[in-house]
Amino acid sequence: MKFKKLLLLPLAALLLNGCAIGKKVDKDVANERVSEAIQTQEEMDVDSLFQEAKQDMTESVSQTNLGAETTSKVTNKGTTTLKAKDLLGENPQVVASAKATAKIDKNGQEDSFVSVNENMYYVDGWFYNDYDNKERGNISLAPKSGKGKIKINVGNIDFANKNVLAVFSELSGTAVNFGPVDYSQILLLASITGNVKAREFAGVLTITYNLSKDDLVRFVAAQMAGIDYGDLTSEERELVDAIISEIIAQLEKGYEVRKYVIEVKIAKEGYITKVRVENDVTQTITVPQGMGEDPEYVIVVKSKGFTEINTKLNEKVAIKFPDFSDYVERSLM
Repeated sequence: MKFKKLLLLPLAALLLNGCAIGKKVDKDVANERVSEAIQTQEEMDVDSLFQEAKQDMTESVSQTNLGAETTSKVTNKGTTTLKAKDLLGENPQVVASAKATAKIDKNGQEDSFVSVNENMYYVDGWFYNDYDNKERGNISLAPKSGKGKIKINVGNIDFANKNVLAVFSELSGTAVNFGPVDYSQILLLASITGNVKAREFAGVLTITYNLSKDDLVRFVAAQMAGIDYGDLTSEERELVDAIISEIIAQLEKGYEVRKYVIEVKIAKEGYITKVRVENDVTQTITVPQGMGEDPEYVIVVKSKGFTEINTKLNEKVAIKFPDFSDYVERSLM
C-alpha cells in the first residue's frame, strides 16, 4: 500500500507540470488561431450553449477645478450564466440567471445601490422571470423592483437566426446583459502588442497578451484616429505611428499602466472558450490654465478589476425548470 502511494505522488506532480508547461506556440501562429477561432464561431451552427460571465470592476473619477475636488466611484460585481439546448430544433429550452451588485459613491458617500437576483427561462414559447431586486438612492429598476414572478407569451423564437444571448439580454428588461461578445477588440490589441505568450496542452491553446503602457497608448491613439493596425505591414505601421505621434505624445503623459493582461483560450474544437481581461490603469487629463477661460482643470480616471467569460458550445447541457404555476402573466413591453 505504501508503495502505491509513492507511485501516485510523482504521477500527480508530472500531470500538474504538464498542464502548466504544454507546447510553446509562436505568437504569429497564436494570433492567426485567434482569428480563425472568431471565424469558426461566426460560422458554427450552435445547438447547445453554456456561458458564464464574471466581473469585479471599480472605476473612479476625480475632478479638480479651482482647488475644489469632486469624486465618483462605480463598483460592479456579479455573475451571469446562460444554458441553452435544442436551439436548432423544435423545442428550444433556455435557462439563465444573474446575480450582481452595482454601487455608485459620490464624494465619499453612497449615491445609489442596486442588487439584482434574477432567474429567466424560455420553453414552449413562454418567457418566465422570477426576481428579487433591491435598490437604494437615485436609481430605479422599475417595473422589476422588489420581488416578483412573471411570464410573457413571446411565441416561438427562431434561435437558428437570432442569437440567444442577445435575445435574453433584450427580454430581461433590466441592466442584465448576457452578450454576445465582440471578439474583434482582441485582434486589434493583438496586432499592437509584441508581448504574447502562447502554449498548447491537450488541444487547448492558451494565449496571454500583456499590454505595456506604450501598447495601450498606441491602441487608444489608433482608435481615436480611426486606424486598424490589424491589416498593416511593419513599414505601414511605422508610417502610421509617425502620423499619430502627436496624439501618442499627449496620451502617454497621462497614462499609468500597472497591469493590462488579456487571456484567451481556444478549445480543441476551434472556438474561443475563455476570455479574461484584468486591468489596473490610471489616466490623468490636464487642461492647462489659459486654455479658454477656465483655470487648470484635472481629471483622474482609475480602472481596476477583471472581466471573465467562459463558453462551451455544442456540449451536453442539463436544464431543469421550476413550477411555473404561480407566475403572473404580463404583456411584452
